[in-house]
Amino acid sequence: MLFGITRMFAHAPRSALWRARHRRQARSASRVWPLAPVPHFAPAIVEAMAQLHLWLIVQCMILLAIANGTPVIAKKILGKWLAWPVDGGWLFFDGRPLLGRSKTFRGVILAIVGSAIGGYLAGLGTGIGALIGLNAMAGDMLASFFKRRLGLAPSAEAPGLDQVPESLLPLLTVKSLVGLSVLDILIGVGVFWAGELAVSRILYILRIRDRPY
Repeated sequence: MLFGITRMFAHAPRSALWRARHRRQARSASRVWPLAPVPHFAPAIVEAMAQLHLWLIVQCMILLAIANGTPVIAKKILGKWLAWPVDGGWLFFDGRPLLGRSKTFRGVILAIVGSAIGGYLAGLGTGIGALIGLNAMAGDMLASFFKRRLGLAPSAEAPGLDQVPESLLPLLTVKSLVGLSVLDILIGVGVFWAGELAVSRILYILRIRDRPY
């Protein structure tokens, strides 16, 4: 008897409410939901990431750090020995030093040699290393020239002016030689700026630099 009752309910007609609910579920299951729209700026981000060369930026930062730090370490070790000023003590038309006594031939030569060795060890070659060191010093002297025109004393702090020419000029010089993109250069200048400020303070704490900048 129980079996007969079960069969009766199994073959009983479904209610209209049940049939409507079943149809909605079937339509929902078969519907193809559209994907979320892709932001309009996504292709630009993908293209920018494709132009980013992180390891190359790291290699260039190492060479810039060598070029920037070698004259400081040489001054700490050698003092005034062979510290001949690049400008020869000349004055500009405004009566101020052309560059200042802190820019020496010793520092320039050691920065180029150190960067050339660093370039070999970093895998970029001695030529690229020397070129980065030379132009880093050229950028540093260019910054010193403008600082003297602004009336700032040698080794005085000038945020931005102390970091941008020294990093931007060498990166632009080797851009086509090593395959740097514009984005690589912008990131490199920013990293050097922040890193130079941080490392200078560390070297000052360690009594390697005379000033925390």
